[in-house]
Amino acid sequence: MEKEIEMRGRLEEMELLRAQGEAMQQQLLLIEKTMEELVKTKEALAQIKELRGGEEMLFPLGSGIYGKGTLSSKNDVFVNLGAEIVCSKSVKEAEAIIETQAGKMDSARKHVGEGLVKLDGDLSRMKNDIQKLVKG
Repeated sequence: MEKEIEMRGRLEEMELLRAQGEAMQQQLLLIEKTMEELVKTKEALAQIKELRGGEEMLFPLGSGIYGKGTLSSKNDVFVNLGAEIVCSKSVKEAEAIIETQAGKMDSARKHVGEGLVKLDGDLSRMKNDIQKLVKG
């Protein structure tokens, strides 16, 4: 009876760890998506520097929809600071912001990845413990 109670407790712990692992995998996917977006933004900023003033271009409006417009300045862009606050920054400053964000995302990806490795090890040990309980 005591073994059965311990086994149930271990199985419940395993389920919690599995759920935690799934949540961490979702976090990892979100981090990867954000990193892809940062790469695209970095590429767009590099392209802006190559344009001549007054050139027509397509501007993303969202969900794969674009508007046609003329770039009035290739030296400045507007950066969302959060809380719907936007300010003007030079392209160089915007690139630095993107680099900082990419660094933070890379650190987060490593941290979550390490957490998943640890979680996987914990699940393996727990599985072995349960098997010992079943056999013993």
